[in-house]
Amino acid sequence: MAAIREQVDLKLIETNISKEEINGFEKVTDTSGWDVDLKKEIIYWGQVDIGISEITKDYAKNNADEIFEKYNLLNNLYYIDKTTAGGKEKTYIYDKKGDVVYKIPITTIGKYKVHSIEELNDSKGISNDNYINDESTMVTVEGISHYEPNLAGYSLDKTSIVYYEVRDQNSTDTTQLATEVVSVDNYIKNGKQRTIEKNGKTYEFYNYAKQRWANILVENNDMKSYWVWIPRYSYKEGDVSDIKFIDLDTQPDEGYIVHSDFADGKKGIWASKYEPIQTANTVVSNFPYYLPDLTGFDRDNTYIEVYNKAENKFDETPLNQINDIKDFAKKNNWFNYNEQTWANIRVYEPESKTESWWVWIPRYAYSITGNNTYIAFIDLDNKPLDGSALPSNYIVHSAFEDGKKGIWASKYEPIEKK
Repeated sequence: MAAIREQVDLKLIETNISKEEINGFEKVTDTSGWDVDLKKEIIYWGQVDIGISEITKDYAKNNADEIFEKYNLLNNLYYIDKTTAGGKEKTYIYDKKGDVVYKIPITTIGKYKVHSIEELNDSKGISNDNYINDESTMVTVEGISHYEPNLAGYSLDKTSIVYYEVRDQNSTDTTQLATEVVSVDNYIKNGKQRTIEKNGKTYEFYNYAKQRWANILVENNDMKSYWVWIPRYSYKEGDVSDIKFIDLDTQPDEGYIVHSDFADGKKGIWASKYEPIQTANTVVSNFPYYLPDLTGFDRDNTYIEVYNKAENKFDETPLNQINDIKDFAKKNNWFNYNEQTWANIRVYEPESKTESWWVWIPRYAYSITGNNTYIAFIDLDNKPLDGSALPSNYIVHSAFEDGKKGIWASKYEPIEKK
């Protein structure tokens, strides 16, 4: 698929893609025989705004043909010609609007079944918007040179840096070292600070000269895992405790060999520190939901509030500075209701000089069992948006009568701004 993608890119450079037709490409007129996964991908990557958070397989199965017709998706799809497609005819298609190359037969890569590279990366949690592409370099700390922790490939919104308290070697304090956890996004934005100061204490990410090893925390859904960075090193044969950190271009000293873990040009490895920890499960069912509707809000006096977990505060962006709210929400993790991150806004009223905070609550049904309340997001027909059936013990909340896709609920009492 990667090879065909490259060939298509070369083809597009050679032709004027502003034309209705692409030279050598044939318009797709029939989708019979296509599986639902392919249609699901085309809807998802084809920039179709259908107003829900996630297009599941069941949702696509029940609605794909209607969406294809309503949004005229075939108008953007072309069969890639046999020469460009490596001798294969009507096997690959190009989505002109979404700029995605799809392989019509499904491709199995490990546990993933996909039709495009974009879908594979998305399934693995990798995208240009949310993963780190910053490669590590050699650093020198207190006379010791080594590769800094290589964070390339980790998620910006699911990875955190763990800083440990620095104590004087003569300290008699026997309590556990305090820690500070900082999001990897802020770590990079702040220039990869190796040490930070907070409340009169110094915290350190790593200092291999003093055997303080770099630690990170990865939180993925309901799992937490801790990892420690081991920079590339060589060791003296027969004595693995006698190690020397080494870069990719330098041959090890006489009598030393590069450890086998660093074969194939690795700058270091991340080793699992503990068994992954399972955190408490959410009571919100993992269903798609209706996206926040900002229709009617004054763009000049409405502010999108994104919760900054690392600093326990909200980061604010004026609505009038956002051209594409869906793109902004995705890149900045404005909300994720399956992880109980709710969409917040702040509204300022110039005439009364008051401000109010609001939170978006998508249309849902609920079930109460013992001390737990279970939430399932639903569509206007009171069915989960993934196309499944709503269990009989769920009740549609009364706030969503009269066909509401969701409501903005007041979060606090309005405040008068002096």
